[in-house]
Amino acid sequence: MTFDASSQGTLGDYQVYLPPCYATASATRYPALYLLHGAGHDDAYWLDVGVVGAADDAIEQGKIAPLIIVMPDGGATFSAARGGVTFGDFLTDELIPRVDASYRTIAARGGRAIGGISMGGGVALSIAAKAPTLFVAVGGHSPVVNDPTSLATALQKGGERVWLDVGDGDSLRNGSVELAQELRVLGADVSFEMTTGNHVESYWQSHLGEYLNFYDQSFKTAR
Repeated sequence: MTFDASSQGTLGDYQVYLPPCYATASATRYPALYLLHGAGHDDAYWLDVGVVGAADDAIEQGKIAPLIIVMPDGGATFSAARGGVTFGDFLTDELIPRVDASYRTIAARGGRAIGGISMGGGVALSIAAKAPTLFVAVGGHSPVVNDPTSLATALQKGGERVWLDVGDGDSLRNGSVELAQELRVLGADVSFEMTTGNHVESYWQSHLGEYLNFYDQSFKTAR
């Protein structure tokens, strides 16, 4: 989809995954998951990782409930665009209202989550920390974490469920470890996993089922 009127200009594009039942269950509303790509990629990256097939399979097998997945283009580095509007402000103030108006979403905190890979994971965590009334959960998948103490404080105050995972061979692992530790000390609702893997596409592909299950359980818990 192209969002020509957005403050992001040519970076206003986004992909939308609709569950297989969307067209036939015309009265049903669905939770929305916003997934951010890593640095140097675009709105098609989660498709390359395989999220569509993973979601279709999980829904068909009854492992997760149907959901909508929105994958926006944050540009190479999620930097501010027209008029200095940040990507975070674009997502919360422009994209979410557009998606809620265009699709049958559950347009409430309990029906909305955000997550991301690498730089996108760090951006997702920061957005959730600044907008706790919008998201019930946030996931950082091998995220870039620059200030774990401040981020943990904001996330704990916001009350979102937090998922963090990273490969044991990932050069970014320390940020996730420290953030998880800080969140636990504060008593936040955090799940942390460090398993075999590196900062590569195959690592995220192998954990898609876990990611989707986390977001699904977060939506169900909020109901």
